Formats: sequence, structure tokens, C-alpha cells
Amino acid sequence: MRLPSLLTFLLLLLSTTHTATAKETKLQRLTSLAVSSAKSGPGPIVLNDKTFEDITSGPRNYTAVVLLTALSPRFGCHLCQQFQPDFELLARSWLKAHKDSDALFWASLDFQAGKATFQKLGLTSAPILYLYPPTYGPNADPNKSDPIRYEFLPVADQTDPLITFITSHTPYHPVVIRPVDYTRPLLTIGAVTASLLTSYFILPYLLPFLTHPTLWAALSLISILLFTSGHMFNHIRRVPYLGHTKSGAPSYIAGGFQTQFGAESQIVGLVYAFLAFGTIALGMKIPRIPDRKRQGVAVVVWSGVVLALFSFLMALFKVKNGAYPFWLPPMMGRL
Repeated sequence: MRLPSLLTFLLLLLSTTHTATAKETKLQRLTSLAVSSAKSGPGPIVLNDKTFEDITSGPRNYTAVVLLTALSPRFGCHLCQQFQPDFELLARSWLKAHKDSDALFWASLDFQAGKATFQKLGLTSAPILYLYPPTYGPNADPNKSDPIRYEFLPVADQTDPLITFITSHTPYHPVVIRPVDYTRPLLTIGAVTASLLTSYFILPYLLPFLTHPTLWAALSLISILLFTSGHMFNHIRRVPYLGHTKSGAPSYIAGGFQTQFGAESQIVGLVYAFLAFGTIALGMKIPRIPDRKRQGVAVVVWSGVVLALFSFLMALFKVKNGAYPFWLPPMMGRL
């Protein structure tokens, strides 16, 4: 009686040992696949029908995140093409931080290599992502052994939603490790280097021009005329370029000091520019004329121009404010 009982015990012990060894061998095999895929491929384990059955079938003492996709251009799956880099990035990031995968495996099955699996699961669309939780072990939950499907969100980048999905169903916390993009720093360094070299060779020729007083006088004068004519007011208030009278005729001058038209600031700017040029001519250019007759004629002409422009400017002020009391000939305060 003791011999059959002993044989039964030995057989049971052998069967248990064999099952445990098979489970450990499967985990080691998947770990080896994950590590080799990360070193030589995109990151996730590339599956076919046979390996998909192997990784998803129980018993499992690991977690598997499996993507079923259709990457061939003839299927026209834009979401598959868009999501694949995100999935590969997550897989590579996990394996960079966890060299032996820590019993969390990332895998993908393309339709071209897994038609039988797609038919078996009754899938008519892609991509589909399943999370296969462990069926035994420290992270196993007896009530959560069935695969959990991830619902794709209508966003361009699925990495954060997928991380939230995995974190909510497993004890794992994946972190994205994005590769360093050297394009922008290299372009910046190249642009700065080119600018420095260009400046080094061209600056000796440009320096006399850039330091010439006439250039800065002209720039200063243009800036003064631009801003005193109401250019910034136009941009801040976004005023219309023209107005219209009651009869429908165009109006270039807006009444009152609280508003103006775009054309009005241009007219005032031109008047200021001619006044500035006339003043410069009277004070700097005309005294250098050697012929006294020509000099006298120039004084009379430019004095007349300055007087007429000031008269026109006062007439503009009269339009803006009817109570403006001053005027000069020949406009006499009227337009």
C-alpha cells in the first residue's frame, strides 16, 4: 500500500516541478525576445500567429501589452501609422529603464503576419491594443485575468493616455524617454557660426557706412516723423484708412482729437517731412550756395514752402477742432 502512495506523490511532485519549470522557461524566453528586439529592432516584440498565441496564452506570470495593427499602405490605416512611433517609443523607454523588462512585455502583431489571429478574434479594424494581465504571481488578480482593451482617444499623441491606462491596471509606471533632437542645436550653431564669419569678412566694408552720422540722422528723422504722425495710434486703435461724408464722398480727416484715419496720419507725416526738409535746407544747405542771387532766390522759395505748409497744417488743426483760433496765409485756416 505504501508503494503506490509513494509513486503518486513522486508523480505529482514531478508534474508540479515540470509546470513551474515550463512557466519560468516561458518568462525567460519572452525576456530574451524583448531584450533582443530592443537592441536590434524598433522596441516591441514583433509577433506572428504562433508567437501571439504563446505570449497571450495562460498561465502568465507577466503582463503583456499587445498591439494589433495594419501598417501596410494599401490598408490606408492612418491611425496605425500615427500610433506606431508612440508605441515603439514607450517600449524602448521601458527597456532602457528596465533591462530585463521586469515582466512587462511590449509586442505588436501586424495584419500581414497575423491574418489567422485577426480572423480568430473577429477583428475588422485596427489598431487594437490589449493588456494581458498575469494569471498568477504577486501581481495577479483572480478577478482580472481577461485581456483589457485600450480605447484610443481623439488626440495626436497617445503616449500619455496609454501610460495612464497601463498605470491604472498594473503596478507599473512607464516613463517616456525621448531621444535627444540634435537638429535644432546644430542649426542654431551653424547659423551663429555663419553669421560670425559673414560679419568678420563684411564688417570692415560695412563699418564706415554703419557709423556714418548721416545714416543715423536719417533713421532718427524717419522714426520721429513716423511716430509723431500717429502711426502707433493707428496700430493700437486699428482705425479705418478713410471715412465718408453724409453724401458718400471720401473723408481723409476725422473730426475731433479722439480719433483719426490712416490717410490722415500719412498726410500729416508728409507735411512734417517737407517741413523738416525745408528747415534743413534753410539752415544748412542754402548758406553753402556761393552765388548770392541764387542763395536769395532759394531763401525766398523755401521760406514760401515752409509758410504754405505751416498754413496747411494749421488748417488741418482747424478741421480737427473748429475752435482752433490760429491761422496763417495763404490757407487762412480753411481747407
